Amino acid sequence: MTNLEIIERLCAVVEEQSKIIKEQATFIEEQHSVDEANKAEFAEKRAKIYAEIDEIYNGTATAISQ
Repeated sequence: MTNLEIIERLCAVVEEQSKIIKEQATFIEEQHSVDEANKAEFAEKRAKIYAEIDEIYNGTATAISQ
């Protein structure tokens, strides 16, 4: 993975993370509470983002060590 590819992936994942945070904030503001189904949905979205960040990190660590 090139440096540019790493930067592009990091930018994309941070943008997606920002969308999730905004969605959560809007939902909480409008609903004043979060039921279990919505908590699970947001947790799943966050888990996908964390997995992507881990994948990028592992890819950069491998690239650096070579």
